[in-house]
Amino acid sequence: MEDVLVIRAARTLPWLRRSMFGMYRWVPAGFVLLGALVIAVALSVSTHGPSLVLDWVPFLVFVCVLVLWMIPRHLRLARKLYLMSEISGPPVFTVTPTRIRCEHDGNTSDLSWSSIHSICVSSRTLYVFVNRHCAWFIPRGGQQDQLLATAQAAGVRIRGRPRAR
Repeated sequence: MEDVLVIRAARTLPWLRRSMFGMYRWVPAGFVLLGALVIAVALSVSTHGPSLVLDWVPFLVFVCVLVLWMIPRHLRLARKLYLMSEISGPPVFTVTPTRIRCEHDGNTSDLSWSSIHSICVSSRTLYVFVNRHCAWFIPRGGQQDQLLATAQAAGVRIRGRPRAR
């Protein structure tokens, strides 16, 4: 019989919010946002126009667009995920040496380890990327070492540093 690890991923709203924003450091869109921010700051600093306020307009416009569009969108999505967890219970992840499965709200996703793009480790969350832009969020806990060891044995790329909490 295979070794089976079952992780019940209890979620809180603050944890989901942090995890959603924290995911940007692992996805290509996060690098694009960081690059755009650096360019906006460089343009603002390098321009020596008639007014300091006018020099910083590109940066301020970028930050306003970010705040008015992206942040409320992510907060609504985090709230939706939290309410789904409250109604149907937390997602359950089942890990075997050959597969990983997520069961939540009557839906089941069952993937072989070769289908997993990577696993990223942050201070509070394990991000299991099912492709380059979409991840399952798993709170870090006592079972993370076994999950990471199973994934690594299956040849999944692990990013970040698994450190003790």
